[in-house]
Amino acid sequence: MAKRTINILSNKFTPILDVNGNKMGFQISGGKGVYEVPYDIPPTEGKHNYKECKDCLGELTSITKGFNNFYEGKQEGIKAFPYCCSLHEKLLDIPQFKKEDFDKVPEMSARKYIYTKVHIINFIELENWYKLIIDYINYVAESFGQMPTGCGSSLFLSEYYKLLFKFLNVDKELPNVKKEKLIEFLNLNLSPKTRVNTDFNILMATYTKWFKIFPFELSYFRELKPFYEKQFPIFKEGLQANAFSGVFSAEAHTKQSLIEALLSLTNNLLVQINGLKLFESGLLSKADLINLELIISSRKMKLNEGYYNSSPDEEQRYRKILKEWFKDEKEFIKGILPILTNSTAEITESKSTKLKTMLSKHGFFTLSKVKVLSDFNKEILLNLIADSPLSYAIAMLDYLGFVKHLDSEYFKTRYKLTREVSVWFNSDKDGRQIRGYLNSLVTQPDKGRYKAHLHIKQVEKDYQELK
Repeated sequence: MAKRTINILSNKFTPILDVNGNKMGFQISGGKGVYEVPYDIPPTEGKHNYKECKDCLGELTSITKGFNNFYEGKQEGIKAFPYCCSLHEKLLDIPQFKKEDFDKVPEMSARKYIYTKVHIINFIELENWYKLIIDYINYVAESFGQMPTGCGSSLFLSEYYKLLFKFLNVDKELPNVKKEKLIEFLNLNLSPKTRVNTDFNILMATYTKWFKIFPFELSYFRELKPFYEKQFPIFKEGLQANAFSGVFSAEAHTKQSLIEALLSLTNNLLVQINGLKLFESGLLSKADLINLELIISSRKMKLNEGYYNSSPDEEQRYRKILKEWFKDEKEFIKGILPILTNSTAEITESKSTKLKTMLSKHGFFTLSKVKVLSDFNKEILLNLIADSPLSYAIAMLDYLGFVKHLDSEYFKTRYKLTREVSVWFNSDKDGRQIRGYLNSLVTQPDKGRYKAHLHIKQVEKDYQELK
């Protein structure tokens, strides 16, 4: 393990993410940032050993001499470090700076280049060559340390990249396609970079806005909602560990890149899950109920957008807004009327009717949370329980207080309760599934097959929309 000396030259720590009032992580800002002295790292092992290669040893000697000449101010027009440039000279104002900490850096930096060159030669033919080489380059680059804000770049780091760039361009034995990919990576590190500050609260707001707009209330997507409700794609890719330092890292999204990722996700969900796909797979049933969902969801989306008009005349503005609203309302009622008219006949032998009978028999409609709903919304609630996965249905019944009601009024043991409820939902005969889902609402396990606890927040939201 390398010995590292890290100095935090700031006393300002700003929370980088605020999730429901909880602070998650901090960003160092203000002051001089972070100062870390360069440190040595070991070479990797492989067939090519630089200690047995005259060319490598000769190049190491030559580069070390050049770096030492620069460091000691022996090059024409260059003063000794840290007076070599106006930025490095500012290190003298940093109390933690000690010139002797850099005395071995020229030789150390030359070795790091040779280590990397040999590493590329030894690893270029492996199956996961790119990650192993990029990880090592990043590992080496990190070992050059960090300069305080306003004090220039890490000593010899840009020279390290330039030497690698030259090696890849000149070497004729490495595969051209792989060399080009490595050169592309080095170009990104050599190019001047514009620092993009990521505000994670803005990313959170962007994702939350998308989540609220996407129609997860539709039966198409309802099972996906608990999953996406817990997601927050801060990073463009998942966290990955560097194979050599073990440090996890990932590139954070900007607001624009997150929007692009969400547009891509929206497209993928809509292309993969739709009425045509369900029909072709033989999974499309109760088309009228799905049609009703689509009509209701479409109306909700339009209402959430609101009504606006930019006519210069105020009176005309009001009239046009009302006219548009009346038109939408007529289309909405026209769309749902045939479905509501036919729903009673179609639902006679349905699962929801059977369930309704059993629920009514056991006092479901006397529950306080059910009594306050309109007759129409009671039917929607009933269909929601009947058509959703069993894990969701049990979570909803528990939220409504029905399980507690059954315990106190109808069944002496939980075993009898779960066996009876299993019959209502055509589940297993011994009630094991129902017991598993009920237990998960109490213990909320991280693993296991019973995931009713994942629907706790969702059932509450769905119920509140029906009130």
